[in-house]
Amino acid sequence: MPNVVLSKSKLFKEIGKSFEDDEFIDICFDFGLEVELVRKILFILYKGHDENEEPIQLLLEDVNYVIEVPANRPDLLSIEGIAYALRSYLKIEEYPGFSSINPKQKIQMFVQEKVQEVRPHVVAVIFRDVTFTPDNYASFIDLQEKLSASVGKKRSLVAIGAHDLDTIQPPFYYDALLPEEIKFCPLNQEKLMTGPEILEFYSHHAQLKQYVSLLKDLSHYPIIKDKNGVVLSLPPLINGDHTKITLNTRNVFVECTALCKTKALIILETLSCLFSRYCARKYVVEKVEIQPLKDCNPVCSKFENFIKYRTQITVHGLNAWFGAWHAFSFRGGGDDNLPEQRHHYRAPHISSPKTFRKNFPRLSFFKSFK
Repeated sequence: MPNVVLSKSKLFKEIGKSFEDDEFIDICFDFGLEVELVRKILFILYKGHDENEEPIQLLLEDVNYVIEVPANRPDLLSIEGIAYALRSYLKIEEYPGFSSINPKQKIQMFVQEKVQEVRPHVVAVIFRDVTFTPDNYASFIDLQEKLSASVGKKRSLVAIGAHDLDTIQPPFYYDALLPEEIKFCPLNQEKLMTGPEILEFYSHHAQLKQYVSLLKDLSHYPIIKDKNGVVLSLPPLINGDHTKITLNTRNVFVECTALCKTKALIILETLSCLFSRYCARKYVVEKVEIQPLKDCNPVCSKFENFIKYRTQITVHGLNAWFGAWHAFSFRGGGDDNLPEQRHHYRAPHISSPKTFRKNFPRLSFFKSFK
């Protein structure tokens, strides 16, 4: 099970309430989480400038909580997720209700034929008018890494890409090209590279070399481009530098490419629920319409719809469901159990048990229930 290390002060600020350490550990235990304390001294004031001298005053001390997260709770892999879960558990905050809406101008992504043989599924969403701070920006990047490592099985099942929407032009195209046909500037690099050059470059990278093997044996590499041919990403390895998000980014385009559509939707919905709170319209994201190939199953972003609906049922169906048929149609048995005895009422005549149109309950009995 993955561990999440969180600052005590930042976590309590997110929750909106402070606790003693033992009290917080008990709350988490009741909720189903195991917590360890790691004390961390941040600043110490010394007598002079020599750090070898004995400290005379502790200027600031913070505590980190190491929280063990169950494998089936990817929503708890960030400070936002744990704080939201505990706020709901402690009834500090009611369920806000998440929703996805259509943007003012439809945004589409077209899935090309070649990519079906490589990495067939893609889902996407847009965060509109996001406000990033150093803390939530770092949390956003960290959560992507944790989700792709856990739910995405180290990017083998799902890879995530986040892009500055204002730097690209929809519609987008999800395609697979020959390695020599791919050429773009990878994230945080300054020169253009072809597909083989990118794989060679990242085969020596400390963090990303483990993902090179996911591409090197493929004849075609998956790639996402905008309508002008600008490369957004080469999943599951690296994004393009052109679409890099920063603290000044306001509109974020998030895509998940996958071998398993279900896992991709889990990741996309987790990101959407946890970080849509930083949008101008809280807990609302915008849909991206995925245009699949003909004769293929549609691959599109799906979000749970919490709108309440009313349904209709017949009297016959209602009677069969909760057993009112005999209670209100026959004098013996059901009539005796009612709060008010109504023996002087005649039960309706039933010509055939299968002819439900002639079976009517005596509605006056409903008035007797208290």
